[in-house]
Amino acid sequence: MNKRKLLSMAIAAARHKTSPLLHSTYRERIKTAMIFEITDIDWDTDSNTDLDELPKIATLEFELESFYTKYNIFPNNITLNKSLTSNNDYDDIVEDIINHLSDSFGWCINNCAITRIQ
Repeated sequence: MNKRKLLSMAIAAARHKTSPLLHSTYRERIKTAMIFEITDIDWDTDSNTDLDELPKIATLEFELESFYTKYNIFPNNITLNKSLTSNNDYDDIVEDIINHLSDSFGWCINNCAITRIQ
């Protein structure tokens, strides 16, 4: 790590009252993962299912390495805090996220909103 990078981490750590090591770890985490928040989940269930057992909000994390390989999309192309469900360019990602939630909870999803938060 060069001196300029170390100095910027130390300044940021002092500004946020954290250790430079913590700040460095946080920066590295940003580089290795993308996090999506799924909200307003409308589950497709039968009338006997207790909807209180199913989440209305979920968070999923993707490793960037697998993300590049699978979708051929770089994280900078997906804007933070922008709904993916309203953009046809991200249909594959949206489908995989919905399939993952369906597999995890055993029910299909009628509708939801997916936003990149990190």
